[in-house]
Amino acid sequence: MDIKSTLLDEKITQCGETLLRMNSLPPKLKRDLQDILNYAAKDGARNIEQSINLVTLYDKAVKILTTNPSLHTSPTHQSEHAKLHQILSGELQQVIDKLDFSGDIGDRLSDIRAKIELDSDSELVIQHTLETLQLVIDGTVAERKSSFQFLEQVNTALTTALSTSQQTSNQAEDELHQRQGINKELNGLVSSTQSEISNAKSLSQLQKNVEPLLAQISDLSKQLEEATTREAAMLEEMKLNNSQMGSLLESTQDYRKRYEDQQHKALLDPLTQLYNRNAFTDKLEVAFSRWIKAQDHLRIAILDPDNFGAINEKFGNSAGDKALRIVAKTIAKETDQQATLARFSGDQFILMFLHQDNEHNKKLIAKIQKKVSLLPFKFRDQNIRITLSALSDCFKDSDTPDDVLGRLELGIKQLKVGSGNQLIWL
Repeated sequence: MDIKSTLLDEKITQCGETLLRMNSLPPKLKRDLQDILNYAAKDGARNIEQSINLVTLYDKAVKILTTNPSLHTSPTHQSEHAKLHQILSGELQQVIDKLDFSGDIGDRLSDIRAKIELDSDSELVIQHTLETLQLVIDGTVAERKSSFQFLEQVNTALTTALSTSQQTSNQAEDELHQRQGINKELNGLVSSTQSEISNAKSLSQLQKNVEPLLAQISDLSKQLEEATTREAAMLEEMKLNNSQMGSLLESTQDYRKRYEDQQHKALLDPLTQLYNRNAFTDKLEVAFSRWIKAQDHLRIAILDPDNFGAINEKFGNSAGDKALRIVAKTIAKETDQQATLARFSGDQFILMFLHQDNEHNKKLIAKIQKKVSLLPFKFRDQNIRITLSALSDCFKDSDTPDDVLGRLELGIKQLKVGSGNQLIWL
């Protein structure tokens, strides 16, 4: 649930920032949008009310942009917007892949994803984005309500179980004291009976003296039978209580498994099933802390497919997604256990090397480049060769993770200006 709230928050922020870049929006709407975004930035994760306000502003912007002909942008802007919509379309599909809402909301999200794959019309993409945001809000609210109800049920069940257990414990303690009293009386009666038998002068005198004792023994026997009946009832109550506790445990385990599945899913990129950027950042922080103490080898490499955007533009996002999955699988197959592989952003991959054999790591990257270049891609009867450009740098001196990643991101952009299939090892 928290994972989905964070995902919703990030996606709404992205949509809000996209709108802010559109010059055709009325100034007041932009100011309202900026105020909400600034408020969330200062005060941390926004609440549901803020999210609804953002969706409302987004809805207004969509209506303004789609109904007012005088606000149509220039061909250059239209081209830029088309690219933004294409990016939004791909990101929206990834977001839907990460969500695991069930029931009606899950079915509607799946329908939206299928529509996006079939039709990339810019206005429809914006509308689908708005619908997705609303569904995520509805789903999150519903899950929060469901979780609250479940916690209330757990609390009620535990309270009832504890109360029943306490009552049963008190009853058992009372029964124990009663049994101890009955046993004590029985022992006394047995002793008295034995004494009467020893001291009896005649059979008639013995009978006269023993009859009252036998009557008391009979009464105590009935009390023992009643105690046995009460104990049997307590035993049944304890079994019922244990059964209820077992059902409660099973329900909580189901919720726990679902939460663990969500946590695991949050670490993976839905398209390639590699680690996502957030998971990689966490692992990099751990490796960086170890590097600070040991000052040993820590190296990162970015692998960027050459001209990959052309595949999306010419053959569609589905073809690009399929190609990216195959490239990711190929890289993962060649990556050894001494490296951490993740999808970094868009079509880029990132590798973190913990192994100190620098030459081995360089040969590994070169081998990955060769394997990818030999992949037999074919789209619409056209054979396509995909190559990777790679740039690697290591931590040194007073570097931080942001320093190294910044150098790599800047360097890979400059590297892509030249010919492809390059390997730069810094």
